Amino acid sequence: MGDGWVNVNLFGGKPTHLLGQWQHKAPANPWVPYTEELVKTILTSAKIKLERESLARKLDADYVSTLAEMESAVFLEQQGFSVTLEPTTPEKGPDLRADWEDTPYFVEVRALGDSEEAERFNSISGQLFSQLNTVPSSYSVAFTIGDNYFPGASSLKKAIDKVLESLKILKEKKWHSAILYHSPSGTLLNPAGDCAGAHAADQEIVEKADFIARFTNVGEEREKTIASAARPFKRTPQPDQTHERLKRILNKKRTQLPRIREA
Repeated sequence: MGDGWVNVNLFGGKPTHLLGQWQHKAPANPWVPYTEELVKTILTSAKIKLERESLARKLDADYVSTLAEMESAVFLEQQGFSVTLEPTTPEKGPDLRADWEDTPYFVEVRALGDSEEAERFNSISGQLFSQLNTVPSSYSVAFTIGDNYFPGASSLKKAIDKVLESLKILKEKKWHSAILYHSPSGTLLNPAGDCAGAHAADQEIVEKADFIARFTNVGEEREKTIASAARPFKRTPQPDQTHERLKRILNKKRTQLPRIREA
């Protein structure tokens, strides 16, 4: 990257690189010297091969994930492997190639994070909270959100619109609490919260509701509407599918492995 890049982006007055921001915030933080040691090992070890320009580009663009790859490379080198970073560059492929006794092993370093279901729920919650943070009210809202709502979908927008309409009704009628039952087949705002003995049509809405908002008056109007969110309770636990996501990622990477030529 060069001394000029390092001086500006890591040690300058307003660093733009994440590593520089860490350094600027806490000069004594361990990440800068730790990264320096990783880079020193990678650049000086006879057992590690790389294209320096490629590593520089990755460090500039995506520091955190590249740091994990560098840590893996140094760890494998310390165990006795011969390591190649980005072995198929400039083509797409695995992050590392580790050779042991003339046998190559291809390594993909992945940060899986949340499952797809968790990402969906967190994105929906974020969209709800962001909108309610702009709405002054004296109510808190507890949401239960079903599986058929997705970030940015029209179904979610309609549900949020119903929540905003309900807040206006609650304020006008000065209800202390209420429950909004909503699904594509209908909507019901019930001030009592208990639908026992309700009309058959209302009872059907309650039973089919997959988006439920429980409103409670908190006593004073605030600059934003307080909100929380949960998923529907499932009596039969569902297995975690994170491993399936990992399998899809690795199967896709298999197509990027270099072909072995037969003698």
